[in-house]
Amino acid sequence: NSAYKYDNSIAVSQQIPFPAVFSAHNALGKSYIKGSEYKLAATRADLVYQVKKTYYSLLYHYSIQHLLQKEDSIYESFARAGLVKFEQGAGSLLEKTTSETKVMEIKNLILENEADINADKIQLQTLLNSEKEEDIVQEELAEKPLSMTADSTTLSRHPYLLYLNQQIIAGRKVKQLELYKIFPD
Repeated sequence: NSAYKYDNSIAVSQQIPFPAVFSAHNALGKSYIKGSEYKLAATRADLVYQVKKTYYSLLYHYSIQHLLQKEDSIYESFARAGLVKFEQGAGSLLEKTTSETKVMEIKNLILENEADINADKIQLQTLLNSEKEEDIVQEELAEKPLSMTADSTTLSRHPYLLYLNQQIIAGRKVKQLELYKIFPD
C-alpha cells in the first residue's frame, strides 16, 4: 500500500451517508411506484377511449355504406332510364353521360367507405389484441345528447392529470434527495 517494499498496512474506510438520504430514496421510490400506477390507469382509460372511438367510427361507416347502397340503386335506375331515353332519341348524350358519371362516383364512394371499414376493423382487432377479425353488430345510429357538467373535481381525477401531478411530486422528491446528498456523511 505504500512505496516501501515490505509495508503490509491495510486501511479500510466506510462512508455512511446522511441518514435523510435513505428516507429520501424511499420516498422517491414510492413516488415512482405511484406514478407508474397512475400511468397504468391513464393507459387503460386511453385504450377504452380508443376502442369506443373505433367502434363508433365503424358503426358510422356501416350506416354510410347502407345509405350509399340505397343511393347507388337509385342512380343505377336513373342511368338505365337515361340510356333508354338516349337510345330512343328522346334524351341527350349529356344526360346519359351525367347519369353514368354519377353512378361511377357513388361506386367510388362505396369503395372508399369499404376501405375505411376495413381500416377500422383492423384497428379494432389491434386494440383488442385479437387473432380473429373483429366486427360489430350493426345497429341504427341514434342521436345521444351530450351531457357535461362543469365539475372541476371530475377533471382533477382524470388519470393522466394524476400521472402528471405525480411526476411533479417525483421531481420535487428528486430535488430533495439531491439536497440531502450534499450534506456531510
